[in-house]
Amino acid sequence: VRRPPFFEFADVTVKNGDWRKLMKYNKTAIIGISAELIPYIENPEDEGYLRLKNQLRQKIMGEIGCGINRFVTGMHRGVDLLASETVLEIKEKMPLISLDCAFPYEAQAADWPERERDRYFDIASKCTREFMISNSYYDGVEQKLNEYLLKFSDSVIAVWDSRIDTTARLIADARRGGKRIVIIDPREV
Repeated sequence: VRRPPFFEFADVTVKNGDWRKLMKYNKTAIIGISAELIPYIENPEDEGYLRLKNQLRQKIMGEIGCGINRFVTGMHRGVDLLASETVLEIKEKMPLISLDCAFPYEAQAADWPERERDRYFDIASKCTREFMISNSYYDGVEQKLNEYLLKFSDSVIAVWDSRIDTTARLIADARRGGKRIVIIDPREV
């Protein structure tokens, strides 16, 4: 069985062609705590930002080594944008990798700072696929986004600091769903 070209870059080799049987969707959801909880998340010159980006890159490459070729984020400020940019950088060298952007609603970035809004639209213009939960905001739209992220993913990379929050609930749901979970604690990078 011939392996797909992106396996040539991966650190993990799957024996006897079994890589096809590992995953149902070949997709990893990347989630994380709110941008407000990671002081350095929107400052690309900060040492913490660079270390977190490196950790994300390592975990994403590990997923690729497990047969994942698709990644999806909810396009929120902070972790989602950083992870999306990291996947797109990897995609430049490994074109078979794809980024799916799942948007909760159309005006998601309308009230963001200009710099973050520019990053958001730049990522959206470069992603492989877009999925919009709703044209407009409604109570529960974020929950629908989270359900989408988990439903069509085999594994989850979570940037999480052990708080009881939405990310904790998503991790618990992923565990119940039998998904592989990789956690990066932003306090330890």
